[in-house]
Amino acid sequence: MSGVALVSGGGFVTASGHGRLSEGRPLVLSPGTPLLPRKGEIFATPPARYGRFDAYTKLGCAAVALALRDAGLEQGAAAHGVGLISASARECLATDLAFQASTFPEDGRLASPNLFTYTLPTIVLGECAIAFGLTGPTFCTGEDGRLGMTALLAALRLLEAGAAGCMLTGWIESVPAASAPLGALFVMIEAAPRAGARAFWRLQRQGDTVRLENGARLDSLPGLFGARE
Repeated sequence: MSGVALVSGGGFVTASGHGRLSEGRPLVLSPGTPLLPRKGEIFATPPARYGRFDAYTKLGCAAVALALRDAGLEQGAAAHGVGLISASARECLATDLAFQASTFPEDGRLASPNLFTYTLPTIVLGECAIAFGLTGPTFCTGEDGRLGMTALLAALRLLEAGAAGCMLTGWIESVPAASAPLGALFVMIEAAPRAGARAFWRLQRQGDTVRLENGARLDSLPGLFGARE
């Protein structure tokens, strides 16, 4: 089976900065620490608890906000039933380890409740759903080295099944590992043209392969942004 979807926007945050698909800025991947933008650069109204988010959640939330803005759905995601799928190899491991370390002194009496709040990789999705009114299918997937393709394939299948009309799909990585790139990237994919929406790419799924409209195979989500390392 196969299906076709349109990419109507995207956003990224990496060590080289942040950007949107419409800006045409190449996405530079590196293992360096991602440079989170200031709240005023990405949010019309920042999430209420943004200052308390762990690094993983801040990173994902920022990229989601940029993608929504790029697709023209910053204020209207709820009306379109937008869903959200993320992919990651190491997820919120850094927060998990930090919380574990906080349980060692005084037999756990100093364990951090704020860190504990962010010890599940799905928390970032919940925070984004609350902040932006995302009401479609929402879950995270594990992957290794595919930079969002696992999430993209899942999102395309949901669109084909009619489970959603619009899906934010992306990748988040904030835990250093060898030379693996760090950052977050999300794109908005839609099953059919939406009034006023742009179509930057047309994607077609053929089994577990995704191809662009020119027939080229897409091997990672950063490829939609002209990524380079």
